[in-house]
Amino acid sequence: MFGVMLAVARFFKPELCQRYTPPRVAIPVGVALIVAALALFSVRGPLAGTNLFFVFQGQLGSVVGFPLISIGIGLVLGAMLDLEQVLKRWPVPGAVMVATLSYSLYLTHKSVFHVDRLILGEANLQGGLGFVVYLMTSFAVAAVLWLSVERTFLLLRDRVLSPSK
Repeated sequence: MFGVMLAVARFFKPELCQRYTPPRVAIPVGVALIVAALALFSVRGPLAGTNLFFVFQGQLGSVVGFPLISIGIGLVLGAMLDLEQVLKRWPVPGAVMVATLSYSLYLTHKSVFHVDRLILGEANLQGGLGFVVYLMTSFAVAAVLWLSVERTFLLLRDRVLSPSK
């Protein structure tokens, strides 16, 4: 939602974005919101108890963290659009692959996580090794989906919509 709102603001009211979210403001504020959200996600309070703060604390990541991280990432990405001329001087290895597979990753990552847990067991997917396994399997499934469905239909679209020679 916040990404869509930012895109609409940047497209229809670019002067407001330039005035209120220049990169020198948007990046530090965005990073601070992301860090705050990550801190909230790390808080694991009990779901039952006498103190209302501790009851709510267990839900803080979901209730407050997701909007904070969305706003923060939206601000940082919006600022990066303003810095495109500077940033394109430094190529990021793997960025093209991630961008190409991003929609397929979006569609499959949650299912891959659950299948990884079913096959390998939750205990085997803890820490850095679990993250690497999850990352590798997510990219493998996304690549298969992209090759078998997305790319195939993009090629078909181009063939159908291109003028005949």
